[in-house]
Order: sequence, then structure tokens, then C-alpha cells
Amino acid sequence: MESTVIRGWPYYHGTSSSNGWIQSQELEKLKKDLEGVKQERDELRIKIVNIERLFEENNAMIRQWMNSINRQSMPLSFE
Repeated sequence: MESTVIRGWPYYHGTSSSNGWIQSQELEKLKKDLEGVKQERDELRIKIVNIERLFEENNAMIRQWMNSINRQSMPLSFE
């Protein structure tokens, strides 16, 4: 990242995809915001994993319940 001083303040030029210069204070705020977003993303990933696990457990219980109902509703066969 390229830097320069404008009016006594350090500014940083972003990647080739960004055209502007940002002040170092803004850069620090952006870095802090990014860390917050990453933490929120990680928390959401954990929630998704937990929801998927609960979904699978519920499906297993439903299958077990359906099998139980099917066994109970089968007429006894006399041979």
C-alpha cells in the first residue's frame, strides 16, 4: 500500500481497484470495522452449523416416529 503526506496527514492509496486516497485514521476505522464483520461472519457460521445439526436430529426423530407409527398400524398376519 502506497502512502503520502497531504497537509501534514498521512494518506494511503488502496489497491489498484480503488482510485482514492484515504487518511490513516479512516484506514484504522476500516480495519476495525472489517474485524467486526469477520467476527459476525464467524458467529453466523457457528449458528448455521448448529441449525444444520438440529435439522438432522429432527429429521432422525421424525423418521423414527414414522417407523413407529407404521409398525403400530400394520395388521397382524395370521399364518
